[in-house]
Amino acid sequence: MQAEELYFLLRPFCKMGEVRGRTMVQKIFYLLQNAGYPTELEYFLHYYGPYSEDLSSFLRYASTSEPKLLDEEELPVGVGGVRFDYSVTESAERLVSALEAKMIGPEDIEKAKGFCEIAQSLNARHATDLELAATILYFQKERGCSRDEAIAKTRAMKPAKADEANLTTAQAILDSIAEQVR
Repeated sequence: MQAEELYFLLRPFCKMGEVRGRTMVQKIFYLLQNAGYPTELEYFLHYYGPYSEDLSSFLRYASTSEPKLLDEEELPVGVGGVRFDYSVTESAERLVSALEAKMIGPEDIEKAKGFCEIAQSLNARHATDLELAATILYFQKERGCSRDEAIAKTRAMKPAKADEANLTTAQAILDSIAEQVR
């Protein structure tokens, strides 16, 4: 993994603190990347919306590397379920600072800081809202659907989650991101 790629994957964690669940990580990075954040993760449509094996591999690497870059905490949820929460380590913060001092240009640092603010606001949202927002965006970006078509496809794919209130919130998230990157 190249230093710049590592930087752009770690930098948002430095701002977000703890991220509750892999689904949240996946959706946050999908939304950031589609807003112009300089990552090149490949995504496909999965049960919980856009999913990147590249990002999953990074999470495995970062939580098992020596020194650890991300702490991964496994928590039981529901009956037999598990959630993996992630938080940045001091080693990662030192690495990000070192990369900013020696390898990352000032323009990229500023760009990352702006996107990290967006990541922090997304991390404060409910996972279902991000899942719906990312799924709508996936249908728009990857399948060429209009917003209305994307909402209809999302509603059909996720009938239990895609009620009117949740879809309205998801659209507001997409509109807010678009406004922040202008």
